[in-house]
Amino acid sequence: MSSSGRVFLREATGLVRSLTAFDAYALGIVGITPGVTIVLWYVYITFLYPGADMVWTAIGSLPIGLVYAGGYYLMSISMPRSGGEYVWGSRIIHPLWGFLPNWMYMYAQVFCLGYLAATIGGGYLAPYLSILASFYNNPSLGNWASTVSSPNGAFALSLAVIWVSLLINIRGIRAYAAATAIMFVIAMAGVVLTFVLLATTNNQAFQAAFNHYAASYNTSYQGIIDLAESNGWKPQPPAFDQTSFALVYMAGTSLATAWPVLAAGEIRAPQKSMFWGTVGAVLTSGVIFVLGAVLFYNTVGDTFAKAFSFVAFSGSVTNPLPAAPYIQYLTSMVTQNSAIIFFLGFSYVVWIIIIMPAYYVIISRSMFAWSFDRLLPSLFANISDRLHAPINALCITALIGTFAAYLTVYTTILGFVFNITLAVVSSFVFVGIAAAVFPYSKKARKIYESAPAIVRTNIGGLPLITVLGVIIAAVFAWMTYLGLISPALSGPVNPASVTLWIGVYVTAIVLYFVAKAYHKRHGLDIDLAFQEIPPE
Repeated sequence: MSSSGRVFLREATGLVRSLTAFDAYALGIVGITPGVTIVLWYVYITFLYPGADMVWTAIGSLPIGLVYAGGYYLMSISMPRSGGEYVWGSRIIHPLWGFLPNWMYMYAQVFCLGYLAATIGGGYLAPYLSILASFYNNPSLGNWASTVSSPNGAFALSLAVIWVSLLINIRGIRAYAAATAIMFVIAMAGVVLTFVLLATTNNQAFQAAFNHYAASYNTSYQGIIDLAESNGWKPQPPAFDQTSFALVYMAGTSLATAWPVLAAGEIRAPQKSMFWGTVGAVLTSGVIFVLGAVLFYNTVGDTFAKAFSFVAFSGSVTNPLPAAPYIQYLTSMVTQNSAIIFFLGFSYVVWIIIIMPAYYVIISRSMFAWSFDRLLPSLFANISDRLHAPINALCITALIGTFAAYLTVYTTILGFVFNITLAVVSSFVFVGIAAAVFPYSKKARKIYESAPAIVRTNIGGLPLITVLGVIIAAVFAWMTYLGLISPALSGPVNPASVTLWIGVYVTAIVLYFVAKAYHKRHGLDIDLAFQEIPPE
């Protein structure tokens, strides 16, 4: 019997390559969620860093994102298997070098599944309903906003989203892809419509539209600026340091996402499809960031947008309007078409809902990969013969997500200890180092030599994958440091949160050695599995 027959859970995964290039492209963009990013980052970053030039922030973030995407693309076509960075690092350097970052990344994503599901009610749907109530002069919509943002309402909504997303995924990867395609078209149409409205409205016309809308709230375009200034805000000229800081965060926490690599074992024609799922998705999202920034600030006005952000987020003044200066909210003011107003907000809500089924794909496939290599019990790698889906891993994901949603709604625990930025960006450092040493690894020599020619491309006498890997490792090591010193952007930084962050890495080490010892007692050396790519 071959080594793979002895050490892998079985001789075939049971997964089927049924995702197309479009599916990979959609999954890549869904992971980045540009429709949410342009809503939140344009207003929140400028509140924290009023000297940041958001146009240059968006422009500068794109090259960083493309370096990340390029590295992940080359690695994914070298080892096109589900599990992504787990498979890469474990085959290039050591089993733990792949398990540590993937375990940390999945910890972040499974808790983010519950956290985001719990905030759909209060953070996304309630503002949308409040905005509609103001445009339609319909108080009942405002009452619904209060209902969905209440603890019980938010939790009930989170349960619906979490468990419906589970049911979609249990039906198989094609059912997931079909549901995602529908939502993807709606979400992207909302972005395009927003840009068209902004592109056809100049600042003078926007001021008139805003003043007309805001009159019922006893304020105006200039009134918002005056309110901010009277409470201590002052306009700042563009500052290089604040812009640099902002662009690193935009690149690292938004564009640096390549979810298709985690489901690579189910994607057809990996060399073509993974390009669209990584480089294509990042490039598209980056263009959305840049166009959105140019159009938003040209139409709305930089001074006004930053003043409104201060009014909405400073806590030192009461916002006279029903929502913060979100791009789809301000854009809605330039049209009198009630259907367009409805669709702009609806598409924004779809952007946050579309990510929920995707979480199941990336989390369950990572669990599957760990189990297939025998680091976790075999139940995580059980595949339905009919649906070709890892049912157990999907259900466990839903249970953990539900627990995280409960903690989010009814406690303050996650808000005190959960720093997703530290978890994510620190995991990328491992990936960058693995990519950098890939061409020089004796352990992975055969894998590298049999990889597609583009993977073995040299630039300036060095392997391209090494150059990209060094940049990725350096950028995300720097971002890890920034995350530790900038809790306003990264999340809570305190003894409990840092201990948890380190503790997650420690649990991966413990699990690896426990699994290794357990299987050794039963006559299996699981390290043999990491000498080759898992079977299909």
